Amino acid sequence: MADNIWKKISIYSVCYKQYPQRSTIEKLKLIQALTTQIESDLKVTQPAPRQSKRGLWRGLEISETEMAEARNEMWGNFPRVPI
Repeated sequence: MADNIWKKISIYSVCYKQYPQRSTIEKLKLIQALTTQIESDLKVTQPAPRQSKRGLWRGLEISETEMAEARNEMWGNFPRVPI
């Protein structure tokens, strides 16, 4: 996949360098082709929908004292350097 990205980047850079020498019609066709390609790339790279985290801790029984001990352990020596 990385090779494909570098290939596209090199094609875009060549098109960019040759852009000033092109006629107006060729420039419009190039812009249209690039726009279509970028739109299709964006559709492919959309992230997958996230799964719900609801019920993740179901069945896990943590008491209030265990939570307080964990908090004290994490934050016991915070901040180390006075502000």
